[in-house]
Amino acid sequence: MRSIQIRLNYSPRFVYGVLLLLSLLAIALGYYLEKGLHWGSRIIEEPLLGHMVTEIGIAGLVGFVLTLTFERLSAREFRDLAKRERDEIKTDVFHYVYGYSIPRSITDAIDRQILSTPFIRRNMRAEYTLEVIDRTSTIKYVRARREFSYEIENLTDRPQVFSFVASIDQAPLPELNKEVVFTSVKAEDCEQPFTLDESQLLNIQSEKTQEKSLDLGQRIVVLPEITTKVSVVSQTVKHFHGGWLLLILSNHTCDIELRVRVPNRDMEVVAEAYAEKVLKKTKSHDPDLGNFHWNTTNPILAYQGIYIAWTPKELAS
Repeated sequence: MRSIQIRLNYSPRFVYGVLLLLSLLAIALGYYLEKGLHWGSRIIEEPLLGHMVTEIGIAGLVGFVLTLTFERLSAREFRDLAKRERDEIKTDVFHYVYGYSIPRSITDAIDRQILSTPFIRRNMRAEYTLEVIDRTSTIKYVRARREFSYEIENLTDRPQVFSFVASIDQAPLPELNKEVVFTSVKAEDCEQPFTLDESQLLNIQSEKTQEKSLDLGQRIVVLPEITTKVSVVSQTVKHFHGGWLLLILSNHTCDIELRVRVPNRDMEVVAEAYAEKVLKKTKSHDPDLGNFHWNTTNPILAYQGIYIAWTPKELAS
């Protein structure tokens, strides 16, 4: 037989209000029981019971006053003490584990950038397509299109705002900046799913001399126990000789699939991660076919990333 559990979540203000009301009612009832309570034609007079009910009401009032004063002060002191102890533990834990201490400024940065994040990302996929814009030009430039997708996992038990900020570099030549665009952004399985196309993104992006950036503010709210899927398509322009791209991650990422396609097979591509022994070539990695394909072997932490660079095929050979 299945058991049914009913969970009542009352706020502290509601509980305090009920305590105050019951205490006042108990004092009033005790007074009338001691002095005599008229009930129709009868008079109910119970001095002993009235005295006990009055004492219960007074005890409730005392508890109410203590709750509003001393208990709150004690709770605040306990929270402050717990915070001080947590700070000391963050500093001393390295000494206990490794046998030496780390400066407080560094442990604070580790706590802020690594331990305090409420999100991790999974199943990240970054696919770049590199094509020369004008093959007849003396100085060549590359159109770099990126299709970027990942899943966000909320580690807490309540909805959390995911800060979405993206940027793409402006072209080396101003006349090529029309090629630098955010094409689309899509968010699924969040509090309010949405899809934004190129024209909509053009209205909300900001533009500087060196880059175009996109900040969605509080638009993506990730729910607990539900994975949010995000996909972004963008494009930038880079040099053909000595061109490079940088993928910096703002959240811890468990796994990444990185693919670079060169349809005309005229570039040699390399990729390196700003982390130890992370990228590994897959079986489909085939430079002769213009297909460069890596997977990560270890997670990549926030503010680490991947560096992608290329050289013309004739120079690489």
